[in-house]
Amino acid sequence: MRRRAKRDLMTLVGLIVIVASVVGVNGYLRREGFRAQFEKMRALVEDKHREEGVSLIEWKELHQVTGRRKTGATFPDSLKGKDGRLVNIVGFMSPIDQFRNVTEFMLLPVPLICYFCDAPPMRDIIQVKLREPANMVNEPVLIGGRLRLHEGPGPLFFYTIEDALWNEAVKDE
Repeated sequence: MRRRAKRDLMTLVGLIVIVASVVGVNGYLRREGFRAQFEKMRALVEDKHREEGVSLIEWKELHQVTGRRKTGATFPDSLKGKDGRLVNIVGFMSPIDQFRNVTEFMLLPVPLICYFCDAPPMRDIIQVKLREPANMVNEPVLIGGRLRLHEGPGPLFFYTIEDALWNEAVKDE
Protein backbone atom coordinates (compact mmCIF):
# COMPACT_ATOMS: atom_id res chain seq x y z
CA MET A 1 0.00 0.00 0.00
CA ARG A 2 1.14 3.46 -0.64
CA ARG A 3 2.08 5.72 2.22
CA ARG A 4 -0.79 8.15 1.61
CA ALA A 5 -3.41 5.36 1.46
CA LYS A 6 -2.08 3.94 4.75
CA ARG A 7 -2.27 7.35 6.41
CA ASP A 8 -5.85 7.89 5.18
CA LEU A 9 -6.88 4.43 6.38
CA MET A 10 -5.36 5.00 9.83
CA THR A 11 -7.08 8.39 10.05
CA LEU A 12 -10.42 6.74 9.27
CA VAL A 13 -9.84 4.02 11.87
CA GLY A 14 -8.89 6.67 14.44
CA LEU A 15 -12.07 8.64 13.76
CA ILE A 16 -14.19 5.50 14.09
CA VAL A 17 -12.59 4.69 17.47
CA ILE A 18 -13.17 8.25 18.72
CA VAL A 19 -16.82 8.32 17.59
CA ALA A 20 -17.47 4.86 19.09
CA SER A 21 -15.93 5.99 22.41
CA VAL A 22 -18.05 9.14 22.53
CA VAL A 23 -21.22 7.17 21.73
CA GLY A 24 -20.37 4.54 24.37
CA VAL A 25 -19.66 7.08 27.13
CA ASN A 26 -22.79 9.06 26.22
CA GLY A 27 -24.92 5.90 26.39
CA TYR A 28 -23.43 4.94 29.75
CA LEU A 29 -24.05 8.39 31.22
CA ARG A 30 -27.57 8.50 29.82
CA ARG A 31 -28.36 5.13 31.45
CA GLU A 32 -27.21 6.49 34.81
CA GLY A 33 -29.49 9.50 34.30
CA PHE A 34 -32.40 7.19 33.47
CA ARG A 35 -31.74 5.17 36.63
CA ALA A 36 -32.02 8.30 38.78
CA GLN A 37 -35.26 9.31 37.02
CA PHE A 38 -36.79 5.87 37.53
CA GLU A 39 -35.74 5.76 41.19
CA LYS A 40 -37.41 9.15 41.67
CA MET A 41 -40.61 7.87 39.99
CA ARG A 42 -40.64 4.82 42.27
CA ALA A 43 -40.01 6.96 45.37
CA LEU A 44 -43.03 9.16 44.53
CA VAL A 45 -45.30 6.11 44.24
CA GLU A 46 -43.87 4.67 47.49
CA ASP A 47 -44.52 7.97 49.30
CA LYS A 48 -48.10 8.04 48.00
CA HIS A 49 -48.79 4.54 49.32
CA ARG A 50 -47.11 5.25 52.67
CA GLU A 51 -49.39 8.30 53.08
CA GLU A 52 -52.31 5.90 52.56
CA GLY A 53 -50.97 3.78 55.44
CA VAL A 54 -49.44 0.96 53.39
CA SER A 55 -46.39 -0.74 54.92
CA LEU A 56 -43.71 -1.35 52.26
CA ILE A 57 -40.53 -3.38 52.04
CA GLU A 58 -37.57 -1.18 51.14
CA TRP A 59 -35.32 -2.11 48.23
CA LYS A 60 -32.44 -1.06 50.51
CA GLU A 61 -33.29 -4.04 52.71
CA LEU A 62 -33.07 -6.37 49.70
CA HIS A 63 -29.71 -4.82 48.77
CA GLN A 64 -28.28 -6.30 52.00
CA VAL A 65 -28.71 -9.79 50.54
CA THR A 66 -25.43 -11.35 49.40
CA GLY A 67 -24.64 -14.40 47.32
CA ARG A 68 -24.83 -15.75 43.82
CA ARG A 69 -27.06 -18.24 42.09
CA LYS A 70 -24.40 -20.93 42.34
CA THR A 71 -23.83 -20.51 46.08
CA GLY A 72 -27.27 -19.30 47.15
CA ALA A 73 -28.35 -16.21 49.04
CA THR A 74 -27.48 -15.04 52.52
CA PHE A 75 -30.43 -13.08 53.92
CA PRO A 76 -30.29 -10.50 56.74
CA ASP A 77 -32.30 -11.38 59.86
CA SER A 78 -34.77 -8.55 59.19
CA LEU A 79 -35.68 -10.17 55.86
CA LYS A 80 -35.74 -13.72 57.27
CA GLY A 81 -38.45 -12.54 59.67
CA LYS A 82 -40.64 -11.65 56.69
CA ASP A 83 -40.37 -15.07 55.01
CA GLY A 84 -43.88 -16.47 54.54
CA ARG A 85 -45.54 -13.19 55.56
CA LEU A 86 -47.70 -10.81 53.55
CA VAL A 87 -45.69 -7.87 52.22
CA ASN A 88 -46.04 -4.91 49.86
CA ILE A 89 -43.38 -3.50 47.54
CA VAL A 90 -43.27 -0.98 44.71
CA GLY A 91 -41.23 -1.74 41.60
CA PHE A 92 -41.19 -2.02 37.83
CA MET A 93 -42.59 -4.99 35.96
CA SER A 94 -40.29 -6.86 33.60
CA PRO A 95 -41.62 -9.74 31.49
CA ILE A 96 -40.42 -13.30 31.75
CA ASP A 97 -42.08 -14.54 28.57
CA GLN A 98 -45.13 -12.43 27.66
CA PHE A 99 -46.64 -8.94 27.92
CA ARG A 100 -50.41 -9.54 28.07
CA ASN A 101 -52.37 -11.54 30.62
CA VAL A 102 -49.23 -12.30 32.58
CA THR A 103 -49.40 -14.38 35.71
CA GLU A 104 -45.63 -14.33 36.34
CA PHE A 105 -43.09 -11.55 35.89
CA MET A 106 -39.98 -10.07 37.45
CA LEU A 107 -40.20 -7.03 39.72
CA LEU A 108 -37.19 -4.70 39.66
CA PRO A 109 -36.27 -1.45 41.47
CA VAL A 110 -35.71 0.22 38.06
CA PRO A 111 -36.74 -1.05 34.62
CA LEU A 112 -34.24 -2.79 32.39
CA ILE A 113 -32.99 -0.39 29.74
CA CYS A 114 -30.98 -3.03 27.87
CA TYR A 115 -31.54 -6.74 28.45
CA PHE A 116 -28.09 -7.65 27.13
CA CYS A 117 -25.75 -5.13 28.74
CA ASP A 118 -27.52 -4.01 31.89
CA ALA A 119 -28.49 -7.21 33.73
CA PRO A 120 -29.45 -6.49 37.36
CA PRO A 121 -27.89 -8.39 40.27
CA MET A 122 -29.86 -11.37 41.64
CA ARG A 123 -30.76 -9.41 44.80
CA ASP A 124 -32.68 -6.88 42.65
CA ILE A 125 -35.02 -9.41 41.02
CA ILE A 126 -38.24 -10.63 42.64
CA GLN A 127 -40.32 -13.28 40.92
CA VAL A 128 -44.00 -12.36 41.20
CA LYS A 129 -46.81 -14.90 40.77
CA LEU A 130 -50.11 -13.05 40.38
CA ARG A 131 -53.45 -14.29 41.66
CA GLU A 132 -55.17 -12.89 38.54
CA PRO A 133 -53.61 -12.06 35.13
CA ALA A 134 -52.56 -8.48 34.36
CA ASN A 135 -50.94 -6.63 31.48
CA MET A 136 -47.40 -5.25 31.65
CA VAL A 137 -47.03 -1.51 32.31
CA ASN A 138 -44.03 0.83 32.14
CA GLU A 139 -44.60 2.59 35.44
CA PRO A 140 -44.04 1.69 39.09
CA VAL A 141 -46.65 -0.70 40.48
CA LEU A 142 -47.60 -1.81 43.97
CA ILE A 143 -47.40 -5.56 44.51
CA GLY A 144 -48.82 -7.22 47.60
CA GLY A 145 -48.50 -10.90 48.41
CA ARG A 146 -46.72 -13.62 50.38
CA LEU A 147 -42.91 -13.36 50.38
CA ARG A 148 -40.92 -16.58 50.00
CA LEU A 149 -37.13 -16.60 50.42
CA HIS A 150 -35.21 -19.26 48.48
CA GLU A 151 -32.14 -20.45 50.37
CA GLY A 152 -29.54 -22.90 49.20
CA PRO A 153 -27.55 -23.16 45.98
CA GLY A 154 -29.07 -22.90 42.52
CA PRO A 155 -32.31 -20.92 42.93
CA LEU A 156 -33.61 -19.23 39.81
CA PHE A 157 -34.70 -16.27 42.00
CA PHE A 158 -33.68 -15.36 45.56
CA TYR A 159 -37.28 -14.37 46.40
CA THR A 160 -40.82 -14.90 45.17
CA ILE A 161 -44.04 -13.09 46.00
CA GLU A 162 -46.85 -15.62 45.66
CA ASP A 163 -50.61 -15.16 45.40
CA ALA A 164 -49.84 -11.53 44.59
CA LEU A 165 -52.25 -8.68 43.95
CA TRP A 166 -51.38 -6.10 41.31
CA ASN A 167 -51.73 -2.47 42.46
CA GLU A 168 -53.40 -3.59 45.69
CA ALA A 169 -51.92 -3.57 49.15
CA VAL A 170 -52.20 -6.50 51.54
CA LYS A 171 -52.17 -6.40 55.33
CA ASP A 172 -50.02 -8.83 57.28
CA GLU A 173 -51.86 -11.21 59.64
